[in-house]
Amino acid sequence: MTTSGPVCKVVNVFGKYVVLNINGHKLEINREFLPANVKVDQEFRLFFLDKDEASLKEKNLAKEILEEILNGKE
Repeated sequence: MTTSGPVCKVVNVFGKYVVLNINGHKLEINREFLPANVKVDQEFRLFFLDKDEASLKEKNLAKEILEEILNGKE
């Protein structure tokens, strides 16, 4: 996976939805997929994962969090 995904900009925030502008195309998505404090004009990068990659990343993140909880932060 690359760390230089396409940039998208928040155009509007309303109710459960956020409108993003991606290279001139507007995309309306559920607000739950973005940080809780999302605001208009904020920019994000998009990254795409297939099902297996996403599952592996979730497992690794859970493992890192658990290790930090059990071992404390150094």
